[in-house]
Amino acid sequence: MLTRFVRPWCALGSLGSALAATLVIGAAFPDELPVGLVAVAMAGGCVGGRWSRYDRLARWAFGAVAAAGLPVVLLAGHDGWQWVSLLAVLGGAVVTPWALGRGWRRQVERGQAAAAETARLRERNRIAEDMHDSLGHDLSLIALRAGALELGLAGPQQDAAGEVREAAASATERLRDIIGVLHDGAAAAPRAPAGDIGHLIEGARAAGVRLTLHDEAGELPGDLAVTAHRVVQEGLTNAAKHAPRAAVEVRLARKAGALCVSVANGGRSGAAHPPVSGGVGLVALGERVRLAGGSLTASPQPSGGWLLTAVLPL
Repeated sequence: MLTRFVRPWCALGSLGSALAATLVIGAAFPDELPVGLVAVAMAGGCVGGRWSRYDRLARWAFGAVAAAGLPVVLLAGHDGWQWVSLLAVLGGAVVTPWALGRGWRRQVERGQAAAAETARLRERNRIAEDMHDSLGHDLSLIALRAGALELGLAGPQQDAAGEVREAAASATERLRDIIGVLHDGAAAAPRAPAGDIGHLIEGARAAGVRLTLHDEAGELPGDLAVTAHRVVQEGLTNAAKHAPRAAVEVRLARKAGALCVSVANGGRSGAAHPPVSGGVGLVALGERVRLAGGSLTASPQPSGGWLLTAVLPL
């Protein structure tokens, strides 16, 4: 029972009290061998095994009991060899609980290490998703704007715009590689987006995207709004990567107790050197939607574009 104490000092105090009581009882009944010392030693073994910093203290306590017990036995008129035999039993009685306590301690340490590793992986995953959701989206819009400038300029200015577009595309690729290293496949908890869907639409339009929004869903609850925001953001990011200057349609509607979010683009429209995607964003988004109880599909359209659709339960 001593090992169930929350504070080790309580256990040590109880252990000391038990040792004192054993010595007092031994003095009161000198004809009996102080077998109570066995119980004290067993408790000491448990304490020493459970808390590593008390290993040495437990060993010293055992040695002290062994050394103090011999004169007590001899003064009481008992055979010294009886105490030696008792010490052998005492040793086994200490080793067994010490081993049990040590095994318990190692199990706790392994659990703590596993919890710390899980927290570390979750933080890595959170950083990876933040980088993809914010930096990846912004870099795609930069590349899109630079591509639009490249078509409208001539001479050195056109070359400079092309260099900006290529640099943004290269940065997107490097970002994808970094995300691939950080991402561990575990799902992170939903977080509030930096702005609502309206801000995403405004940013895309400012970058030159021909975008139409059909929002029939109205106000959405917190977690559902976060997931819908991520779906629209991923759809706009992929459209900017693979079909710059193509028309994009975003639709949100409530159907049969579910929220339907779709982002459709009309295919390539004179795209030049679009950035290559590794699909990391869609994989993470699919997991996020699945955890919300919904489904995500990405499929080609007959017109040559792509349709990203998420169905989320209300």
